[in-house]
Amino acid sequence: DASGGYARSASSNGYGQVQSASPAAQPSPSPSRQTVTSTSQRGREQVRRRLRHERVESGACGAGELREAPGKAYGNVGTSNPYTNASRPGTAAAAVGKTNQAPVSGTLDTVPQLPDEYRHVQDGLLSVVAQLKAAASNPMERKQAAESEKSAAIFIKTLAMGRVDADVADKVGSVVRSLQGRDYATASSIVTGLVSNHWKDHKDWLKGLKFLVQLAGKKQI
Repeated sequence: DASGGYARSASSNGYGQVQSASPAAQPSPSPSRQTVTSTSQRGREQVRRRLRHERVESGACGAGELREAPGKAYGNVGTSNPYTNASRPGTAAAAVGKTNQAPVSGTLDTVPQLPDEYRHVQDGLLSVVAQLKAAASNPMERKQAAESEKSAAIFIKTLAMGRVDADVADKVGSVVRSLQGRDYATASSIVTGLVSNHWKDHKDWLKGLKFLVQLAGKKQI
């Protein structure tokens, strides 16, 4: 009949399925809305960082607040160096451990008397220097003679202060004896060894000692 046909037709057309269908899923936010939300969050975070930075600069932010967000403050506040000069760890210790010795005068105006064991070294050097200054005949030789005099003055004063090892002092004594015996090759060899092994500690007078030996050999003094 008509009613039965309608029921079958409704069933076959999915009328019952419409009543039992699950609710439709909620639509997801559009990409443009997500971008706006993300941008807004970043803006708020930047504002918070800027405010925290301003509080640090004005002194309103204490050490405890800084520890809450290490390295996250606006700019480089979180990673900047808080120490200056000797307040920085290790700087003060390095400054204390470093010893700066005052430079020694290179003039012969005031020359200390060395102990008897080194008196011959002092007298020998001063004698050679005086002869070199008298024999220098051109600007280059006069310059070398001046460097020789400076070297002798610095060596004698440094030795008097106890800042020259006995081994080094003895080698300089050997240089003087070699020059007095006109053995310039031996004197030059001893100076070369001193330069190779003790340049760092005694370069102030070793350079002039080289000139002294070279000029003495040239002038046969």
